[in-house]
Amino acid sequence: MLFGRSLSIPVPGLIFSLLGLGWCIFMSLGIGTELVCITSGCQVVENVRIFGISPWWAATALFGLMTLLALLRLRTLAALVALFFLLGDCLFLLVMLFLAPCTNCLILALLLFCSWIALRSKFTTLVVPRRIFAGLMGGLWLLLFLLNLGPVLNEVMAPRLLLANPNSPVSVYISPSCPSCLHAARAFDKAASFYAVAENEDDLAMIADLEQRLASGQGLAAALEDMAEQRLAGTYQAPVLSFWQELRLRFSTMRNQARLSRLGYDAVPVIMFEGLPANWAKPQVHPTPVIPLETVPVLPPREAAPVPQEADQAPAIPAIPAPPAPVAPAPDQPPAEEADAIVPRLPDLPAELLDHTLDCGPGRAEPCAPSDTSD
Repeated sequence: MLFGRSLSIPVPGLIFSLLGLGWCIFMSLGIGTELVCITSGCQVVENVRIFGISPWWAATALFGLMTLLALLRLRTLAALVALFFLLGDCLFLLVMLFLAPCTNCLILALLLFCSWIALRSKFTTLVVPRRIFAGLMGGLWLLLFLLNLGPVLNEVMAPRLLLANPNSPVSVYISPSCPSCLHAARAFDKAASFYAVAENEDDLAMIADLEQRLASGQGLAAALEDMAEQRLAGTYQAPVLSFWQELRLRFSTMRNQARLSRLGYDAVPVIMFEGLPANWAKPQVHPTPVIPLETVPVLPPREAAPVPQEADQAPAIPAIPAPPAPVAPAPDQPPAEEADAIVPRLPDLPAELLDHTLDCGPGRAEPCAPSDTSD
């Protein structure tokens, strides 16, 4: 039978399956990402979801299935599950080449490969000869594994520090022969971490001299100023490096230069900020200056100069005064429109009646005659 039981439990395959199961559970709970992760790709994989499921939980289920099949002595079926798992891992390693390296994923891939090697059986001879099939699978996985291992080592090997400041989020890359780097050192002295880059062959010896000056207690800006003054006066003498010192400095400065090249920089100084500096987090409010009134000069009013008029020019037409503003009614009096609605407005009198003066009536010499109301 193809998937028949073996005579005994495959102990090596069971051990690697249990190790992979424990590792996946450790990562699924989020503990390993904080304790073991040493590269930036671990955070990327942690946030990935496939159909709403974390890849670590899916790997936990597959390793659990392999462990169960190994305990049931179904070695061939367990090897088949490991084979499909390994093919999917090869695809994942290929995708990870274009992302960030993940050390936790590489450990998982190594445990899976060891499990597949330990669980292999005569199942492989049904497709192609056993050695050829194992060689193709092992070669493909090993190639992808090594390609991912290189970026991991490159990221783990941090750039060489010239002057460390762990409490500062600022990183400055400088060269001893760069005039602009001296200004950067003055601006960020004791407030940033500095990295050395060799722009030419003479910079290697100058970096070694700079390290000796910093070890003796001299400040970075002061050391660069002294070296620049001595070079300008022609009295500077660079230290002689041994073969191993030159090799060490060359390798460290090349790593720093390679990091700048990956970020797209080809000249120094380069100033990098990680996050937002503390003094930039809060906006600085500048109070408005208050000027005392006593200090404000009082200017005399300016008189308009008379406009000269020619003899034949017509006199200027005086400006028509604006009509007076309407007087608002008293609070206890209704507006004009409401008053007209209450008391009917009298018709306008003729002009001849307005010019006539009454000589009769109360308080006059003679009483007025009664008006004739008849037709």
